[in-house]
Amino acid sequence: MYVNEPLVSVIVPTYNRAGLICRSITSILEQDYPAVEIIVVDDGSTDRTEDVISRFGEQVRYVCQDHAGPAAARNHGIHLSHGQFLAFLDSDDTWHHDKLTRQMNLLLRYNDTVPCCLCNSELKGYRGVDTTSFQVARLNPPQKEGLWKNVLDVLLDRFVLFNQAVLIRSHVLENMNAFNESLWVMEDHDLALRLADYGPWAYITEPLVTWNQGSPGSLYSISQQKPVQLQSANRTIYVDLLKRLRPDDQVRCRKAKQLLRKAKVSLWVACLQEHRFTLARAAGKILRAAFTFAERLHRRLTAPVTMVVNDGVEWHYE
Repeated sequence: MYVNEPLVSVIVPTYNRAGLICRSITSILEQDYPAVEIIVVDDGSTDRTEDVISRFGEQVRYVCQDHAGPAAARNHGIHLSHGQFLAFLDSDDTWHHDKLTRQMNLLLRYNDTVPCCLCNSELKGYRGVDTTSFQVARLNPPQKEGLWKNVLDVLLDRFVLFNQAVLIRSHVLENMNAFNESLWVMEDHDLALRLADYGPWAYITEPLVTWNQGSPGSLYSISQQKPVQLQSANRTIYVDLLKRLRPDDQVRCRKAKQLLRKAKVSLWVACLQEHRFTLARAAGKILRAAFTFAERLHRRLTAPVTMVVNDGVEWHYE
């Protein structure tokens, strides 16, 4: 049907979001990029999600699975997809109408050594204020779009909003086995770290996504309410990263080991906070406050890793 336009498959995992998901799907249908298939993977919802999705008819493919987590839902959608490119949207967030067009136009300038394109995102209500994902991550490249070369170095220094804002070549995800289904939180950061091993990323500094923290039952809110699960995921991620890094890559290995130690300590503190004894919970709360203060102080005193872009690379491929 679309002879000149590569197909983009958009995967929307959802769980009990009947009251919100229509807004997300509508933002996909309103994209000005023409070649899009939409796959909604219902992760075992108990509300009226299926009835709500049926209103869109054949514009949306709906599948349901037993409750297995967001990573498993996305992988299910990937398995069913037909597109040369893959994008993801959580069921409480939305895209600007030109998101896919802008990312496709940029990513198609590169060869296959560039696996994906990441755009900036509007963050609504993030810690009480409206900001952007690039501002939070302290990403300030000199060009509005281009090639981001040192992705892994930056991601070892900070988290960057990923799932809603990325467009990925599908064959790359297939080679990487996509999302780690053992992770119910931070699965996006894990995938981003693995994708950073693949090659430089295309980037766009303009916000093309709207992320809503305040949505009921959002993955972000749930992860903040389950610190043990969160820090356990971090520990798993950095253990796996150290296995992938070359032993002679001393700088990155040292940074990954620091992050692993921090995750282990944070996991211990989180376990204290959920202990059945009141005194242990109180100690955990005090330690958590102390660690949070120390981390903020460290960030103020330590210069962040600079985002390296373009740097003389010829990035317009014919």
